[in-house]
Amino acid sequence: PGLSSLKPLDALRVLLLADTKIDSEGFAHLPWLPALEKLHLEGTRVDDRVVEQLLDLPRLKYVAVDLSESAIEHLREQRPGLVVEATGRFEASIEPPNR
Repeated sequence: PGLSSLKPLDALRVLLLADTKIDSEGFAHLPWLPALEKLHLEGTRVDDRVVEQLLDLPRLKYVAVDLSESAIEHLREQRPGLVVEATGRFEASIEPPNR
């Protein structure tokens, strides 16, 4: 089964994959979903390799995802109308001051 089972759902508009074990390799098997508008990937194992695939989704308007700051910036530059909710997994950690 897996993501390939979504192939017949070409009218799918919202896909919730948050907090699943999907990674970038598995995400690459996501069938082309031309009607997809909202995608939740927060809490998954996807990384910056999914950026181009996200850009290939023609109707995508919103994505919540844990990516690096540069990948999120690239998404926003390439698709100005796309709302990217950066969930912060890659935020820089702040070192505690030396005492």
